[in-house]
Amino acid sequence: MPLTLDTFRTIADTARITSRDIEIHGEGANATASLGAYIFSAGKKSNDATMAAFKTALENEYGVFGTHAFDTVLGARQQMHKSLRACDVKAALSQLDSVKQTRFIGELSRQLDTNPKFRTLSPELRQQIRTAIASEPFKNADPRTCKSQADLAHLAVKRLNDAIQDKRTGDAGEDIELGDRKQIDKSAGGREPTGLRNLKKIFDNKDTSIEDKIKSGKIGTGMRVNRSNTNPVLLDKLKTNGVEPGFIFRN
Repeated sequence: MPLTLDTFRTIADTARITSRDIEIHGEGANATASLGAYIFSAGKKSNDATMAAFKTALENEYGVFGTHAFDTVLGARQQMHKSLRACDVKAALSQLDSVKQTRFIGELSRQLDTNPKFRTLSPELRQQIRTAIASEPFKNADPRTCKSQADLAHLAVKRLNDAIQDKRTGDAGEDIELGDRKQIDKSAGGREPTGLRNLKKIFDNKDTSIEDKIKSGKIGTGMRVNRSNTNPVLLDKLKTNGVEPGFIFRN
């Protein structure tokens, strides 16, 4: 049985010096973990095995959120074959809530471009809803409770539907029927974007590299980076070849 996340969490909590390494011994079901030496790391092979075991433990517990948290904190360190320290375990665990919130906002942005109910509204009403969601993305929604990316998508749909209902009823409590919209947005038609579009909604100008985006949690494994339902582009995994950190993606 693989090492569990509780094993790494317990070891990290018992380390008086948080920069101390964690090492695993043995393989497979016989593997154990403990604190390593105070000064010298166990070496490249051992470091890689420990990192891989911790990443697997995170993924087993939190799925794609665990992968994203690991890449955010330890992606570059893993590629350099460095050791896993007690402070690294705590840092990765502390990123989980932030990762879920970031991915929820990204899913909301995607839903705003693809949700059928939203796309039937007038341009004016759509802009009002965009503004309302941007000002209160977590209104009646707590992404920290989500266990999977599917849960996050369902929560985003609920948040959008709630915002649509709020705007349709209006301040005076009068229902605004979809058929009463002043203008039908014919430009949308049945087209779906297929390229890597609208990335400015996800990334800030201050981000200067893929590594910055990984460390800030802006992008991660399993994240959809375009708005297409029919041809989604997903970040599959953190690449391990080359010098610059980056992602392998798939359609």
